[in-house]
Amino acid sequence: MSLIVFCFFTLIFLLLKKSRMDFLSKKFLYVFLFWWGAYLFCSTFNPCDLFLVSNETYIILLGYVVSFLIGFSIFPIKYNHSIYKNRANILAIKTNWWYVLAGISSIIILYNYICKYLLLLEVVGADEARESLFESGLLFSTNYEIYLFQFLFTPFQTIVQFFLAYCIVFKSKFPPIYLMLFVLYFFLYGYLGGGRANYLALFLYVILLFVLRTQIASKLHCNIRKYSFKFTFFLFSFCAIIFVIVSIQTTLRKGVTDIDGQTILMGFEELLSQFVWYMLGPIRALDYAFEYQYDSFLGLWYGRATVGGFDTLLKMFIHALGGSYTTANQVIGGYLQEHLITVGYGITFNFAYTALIFYYLDFGYFGILLWPFFLGITTRFTVYKFQKKATFARLILMLFFFYTAIFATFSWTFYKTASVVLIILLIIYQKYEQKSLCRHEC
Repeated sequence: MSLIVFCFFTLIFLLLKKSRMDFLSKKFLYVFLFWWGAYLFCSTFNPCDLFLVSNETYIILLGYVVSFLIGFSIFPIKYNHSIYKNRANILAIKTNWWYVLAGISSIIILYNYICKYLLLLEVVGADEARESLFESGLLFSTNYEIYLFQFLFTPFQTIVQFFLAYCIVFKSKFPPIYLMLFVLYFFLYGYLGGGRANYLALFLYVILLFVLRTQIASKLHCNIRKYSFKFTFFLFSFCAIIFVIVSIQTTLRKGVTDIDGQTILMGFEELLSQFVWYMLGPIRALDYAFEYQYDSFLGLWYGRATVGGFDTLLKMFIHALGGSYTTANQVIGGYLQEHLITVGYGITFNFAYTALIFYYLDFGYFGILLWPFFLGITTRFTVYKFQKKATFARLILMLFFFYTAIFATFSWTFYKTASVVLIILLIIYQKYEQKSLCRHEC
């Protein structure tokens, strides 16, 4: 299977190189293909005592890649210079003290939740403390607090990840107090609940911005950062802090609450051993779901699983009217989270089954070919809109959809209500940003 995967992606790379696709789209696809190719190729060697994955599952995963590429390529962007005429001049952002006050208030609220979360770790243990992030009673007093966290704090974390990645790759025009608040918010949110995907997202945004830095700089009229000794030292310090925090989170997940140098080192060693499982475990979980036919007892949801974020919003609306409604995410997410499966020798896993599990539980195997096709079309559309009129909101949208296509190796972003809220907020902000740019250009 290793040879088939290698030949498949080599052929796609050669075809892409000879295509007449616009350069920005082509660069995006290079990153997409490299990520998926490396992921599947490494998986075929079954490292770190992971179980063998069936050839049928690998073929299905290659089908995802092909479906996304067809959808992405079929969207009509003519390769000419007309779409590059309207270049947005990104303005220097001035300090708005109302924004600063909102940022400080958010950080105080997050810090308060972290204190409560650490107390829960000691009282009820790591597993139940993590469960408290998704239900009212322990960490959140009411459902309104959960909604506040999901609809405001989580979407804003994605925006913070983008701005931090932007500041790493480009010379920023943001006031220093904004950057300080961004960094504090990023670490506090990431610390709450021990979500390591938070740091993977930042890494992917940095990679995407770095690969596309020349095209983005020409569109946004911004300068690519030159890495001085001072900034390089800051960057290494930032990465070191990330490793320390992730190591602490790893020890917290094991129920260790007394944090010192030894436990941090223990967490770092555990983190390294878990990294391969964390990255390649989902494909084995998906293979397990196919083998035991999850669709036979979880049922087919005909779109509600994949667009679970909208499904949750519909539930809130129906409940507000006094009705009753069960979302696909309640059934699917609850089962995947609660049931541990074995993906290797002595290796248990839960929840992350790649994005394909949601497509599969919508329309069976046909859904695995259907949804990536539409994801490819939508992603190419965001590229087109950014090239037509470049704004920060459109840049974030474009990168978020590519992150979604790449992160599908782990899970699916749009089963979360926060992802839907993020898209809505960015579209609203895009309208405001476009009006501001028009007034400036006029």
